Amino acid sequence: MWSQLYPYRCHEEEGINTERGNTTGNIVNRGIVSKYDDKVFFSNLNENGHLYKKEVDGSTELLVDEPVEFINVLDGWVYYWVADTDDGKLFKIRTDGTDKTLINDDHDHYINVVDDHIYYSDYLDEGTIYKVKTDGSNKTKITDAEFPSDLSVVDNWIYYYNPHGENPGIHRIQTDGSNHSKLICKSEEHERCR
Repeated sequence: MWSQLYPYRCHEEEGINTERGNTTGNIVNRGIVSKYDDKVFFSNLNENGHLYKKEVDGSTELLVDEPVEFINVLDGWVYYWVADTDDGKLFKIRTDGTDKTLINDDHDHYINVVDDHIYYSDYLDEGTIYKVKTDGSNKTKITDAEFPSDLSVVDNWIYYYNPHGENPGIHRIQTDGSNHSKLICKSEEHERCR
């Protein structure tokens, strides 16, 4: 039954073999559940958002006793943002609950783990979009958008909504920071949309 949930391998028929830690639709809704190897990892809202693992047989195991969001699971690791601190922190832990590791202490939102990179919006830095390797190295600024939301990484493109500033609307930029463009304006009344 669970094998039919969330197909995380994308576009194999087109020769693009991308692995991701969660679906884009789930991430824009705060990423409180992710499936991996017939297990479901979730933020248990009945238990203050603590991170649990649920097996196919229905048994559950507490992995992290802090409220978590933006759960991604890939290559035996669970990536998540701890939501109970003033600034938030991005961690990873093995799917068996061992080796909890701090990746960074940015205020990460809309976390997308794709292949060996983590893409996110840092709300302590006005929502600037960054990427970092899954081991926490090579943090790279992608763009200076003002508080972008709803990040989705698809086919080497980052799509995001920028509701603020001089350039409101839906944008896209390649994962290396090149080829930025606005796709849809926030409002036709805005002077940049005319």
